[in-house]
Amino acid sequence: MDGTSFFDPTRTAWTKMNFSALEELFVNRPDISAQNYLSKLELQMDGATDDQILLMAELHLLYLLPSHSVGPHRRREIVESVLKLGKDPFVLDSEFDQAFEVAHIRPGTFWSTRRDLHIGYLVRVGVTLFEAYSSVDDRRDLFDDPWMLKDFLESVPVKSATAQRELLLHLMHPSVFEPISKMADKELIVTRWPELAGNSDDIDRQLIEIRTQLTPDLGDDFDYYSPEIRPLWHPAPKTLPPAAGTDAKSQPARTLVVYMTDASSANYPFGGERGTWAFKKEPTDDNDPRVGDHLLFVFKAKFGPRQSPEQFITQPVERVVRARVTRPMVVTTNSFWPDEKQGEVVYPYQFGFIELESVDNVAAKSGLIADPRVMIAAKASASAGGQPVLIDGQMTFASPVDEEEDTLPIAELLSEFADATEVSGLNWGSEHDHITGTLIASLLTKRFAILSGLSGSGKTRLAIALGQWLGGDRYRVVPVRPDWTSPDATLGYRDGLMGAAHGKERWHVPEVLEFLMRARSEPTMPFILLLDEMNLAHVERYFAEMLSGIESGERVVPNLLRTETGWEPISEPSHVAWPQNVFVIGTVNADETTYAFSPKVLDRANTIEFRVASDALQAGLGAIAPVQPASAATARSFQVLSESDSLLEGSEKLQARLRELHKLLAEYNFEFGHRVFQEAVRFRWFALEGRLCDTDAEVLDIQMMQKILPRIHGAQRRVQKLLDGLYDFSSDQTHTLPRTMRRIDRMRDLLHANHFVSFTD
Repeated sequence: MDGTSFFDPTRTAWTKMNFSALEELFVNRPDISAQNYLSKLELQMDGATDDQILLMAELHLLYLLPSHSVGPHRRREIVESVLKLGKDPFVLDSEFDQAFEVAHIRPGTFWSTRRDLHIGYLVRVGVTLFEAYSSVDDRRDLFDDPWMLKDFLESVPVKSATAQRELLLHLMHPSVFEPISKMADKELIVTRWPELAGNSDDIDRQLIEIRTQLTPDLGDDFDYYSPEIRPLWHPAPKTLPPAAGTDAKSQPARTLVVYMTDASSANYPFGGERGTWAFKKEPTDDNDPRVGDHLLFVFKAKFGPRQSPEQFITQPVERVVRARVTRPMVVTTNSFWPDEKQGEVVYPYQFGFIELESVDNVAAKSGLIADPRVMIAAKASASAGGQPVLIDGQMTFASPVDEEEDTLPIAELLSEFADATEVSGLNWGSEHDHITGTLIASLLTKRFAILSGLSGSGKTRLAIALGQWLGGDRYRVVPVRPDWTSPDATLGYRDGLMGAAHGKERWHVPEVLEFLMRARSEPTMPFILLLDEMNLAHVERYFAEMLSGIESGERVVPNLLRTETGWEPISEPSHVAWPQNVFVIGTVNADETTYAFSPKVLDRANTIEFRVASDALQAGLGAIAPVQPASAATARSFQVLSESDSLLEGSEKLQARLRELHKLLAEYNFEFGHRVFQEAVRFRWFALEGRLCDTDAEVLDIQMMQKILPRIHGAQRRVQKLLDGLYDFSSDQTHTLPRTMRRIDRMRDLLHANHFVSFTD
């Protein structure tokens, strides 16, 4: 509390002046460019003193401390990256290792991907603290009293960083505040056991009462998130309850719109930031919010709602918030809103939601109000006094990161998949965790992977297992045929015969295209497309457009409309972008019936080689059961992680080794380009976070096997010296690459025997 630095007790970093400087440099100058977080932070901190940079590094440590989703190696890297921004950076030695140990709270993907908002909240806490409490004793008294601290932290503008506020409360008083960062989860627990919650209106006091009452049955220090206890309070994956007489699987997601006037906009900070909204009157007919519904809050159209419908839909609006309903509507007499306390208004019909996306100053017919149905419903809501209005028909939204999503850290994602495959009967012996983990890390790095190896080594089974695990009906196995000689085999073609029969153009839709269009209808969930025996045909002839779409995001998929008589092409636009939730896995064998891959294909994929170890051979492997599907939250975690950026921090050592490797390969005209370099660095993040690797050398070893060696082929006089040079590079005592060394040994043996070698031989 006296301002002394945690890292360097000889320096005073935690001061009012330093916090105010960080507020001006970091909070008030947000960088919304596409650069990674550290690059933006470096620009923002330009002009900061070394003490201010030391404070910023310690705030990053405070941000990371409670979270289970970032490993100790990565924690240290992040903090060291911030420290290096100083002119005379403080150097962390081994005495600080304990500070980077893994904690036990899962704060969600929004917390990990919007570091700027959560660090910004900590900066604002510091500024407000020194403004409100000038003496050390006053600050110490504040932090010693959990309820004073809570009142204080809730007085600091949170701006979507509620997870950081809840984490800070638990960190300061772990015996008082639950290790729960999501307000929606706290409310779900209270909703599940209201009879145990006591009489307090404070949710954390209610949770204390609930824990006290449940302890005799659930045991001391029970964990709300344990597999045994979580199902007691947490609902199944958020879907709509089926309407009477309908099948739950056929019930589509709904979208409700609420128009926000000046009065309701003033109420939103009190309810909205706590994940609660309410109405004066009970919503009519089907307009009641249900768990799983999408919700659009439309804040104040520029010229108000008293325009004609035609004029109203052309207005910009002040703000649009997209949310999802998480708790059903209940009738309550508890006061909640400011004007209720004066007895002026009552809002008894309350429900819970989580905010997914908030956009300010939305131009007419753009973004979340691009669909005219939204503004039509907003006008109807305004006319009904802010009541919710159901949009006619289904709407599809993109998948921005969900602030309250119960996502898995990458390490748990890898562990769960390894366990699920082993339980099903799939087992690759001592390499099992490595093979399963490498596949996931590779697909998160790039949505295209190639599984190469012996026939019968389990390539196809592994790809199918991943599809089953991520959602049994969201994968498709498509056997490649030798007669696939053009994109018609995958993306279809104009069907002249069908068109002539029905008087309109029709499109022939093959299995691959149908699968892609289905994936576009569920953009938040991953889909696995398995092209089996991918090299039975020339890959470039049937896969070129798809490869370009995966790489560039260009419009390569035909834009079609399904009618009663078939698929009708749409002229504007004629093509749409490759779905970002489709992951392609190709299996390949190398024999006289198959074709070799060109370097441009290998550059765009991670190639995973399968070899069967002797200890993995055992009877009974034919009786393999389907892999049990993971939860919807796990599948969404996979999709969200694949969209992560800002993954370059702390990779300087790997980048340096890659440049050394590039110089070596360039001597023999086998050098790689920017794509391989960037993707190797991106793979590093997933490998280290997923605990697939512990060091940069292990990461490089895998990338050598997946990105470099598969490109090397040729006669002895062309590749002999290159293989020798790569072996020396891989046997460096400080950066040994054992997998690469073993593979090069095999390639050199084949080269000596045949005077020619390729990776797939």
